[in-house]
Amino acid sequence: MKQDPRRFSKLVCQFPNNSNPSYFNAILSGIAESSVQIDIQIVFRVCLRCHQLPQKPCGRSISELFQKLAHLSWTPNALDIISHYALYDSSPEEELWRTKTSTGDIYSGGDILIAGFKSIFE
Repeated sequence: MKQDPRRFSKLVCQFPNNSNPSYFNAILSGIAESSVQIDIQIVFRVCLRCHQLPQKPCGRSISELFQKLAHLSWTPNALDIISHYALYDSSPEEELWRTKTSTGDIYSGGDILIAGFKSIFE
């Protein structure tokens, strides 16, 4: 995938919706890690295809792709996709900074910013 992202971008559009989400996620990751220059419109089509899946199982991979390809000139439509995951994704299912540990302490001291910084290293 890393060597020929265009080929796999075409393939992802042929997968049926009920395909294992791992296939979609692998293609997103391969494109994000590719050293081959790829047209932003192709990347957008792959993101859009994965975003349109029922239950939206590719949020993390789409987010990582946007992070790794942040230097591209993303359109407002593409930014709408990433905004969806920032606002509505269910991962994580609970806010640890609001959760008590088994000893009664609150994770990250109840500080949302500390919890956010820690989350990128876990």
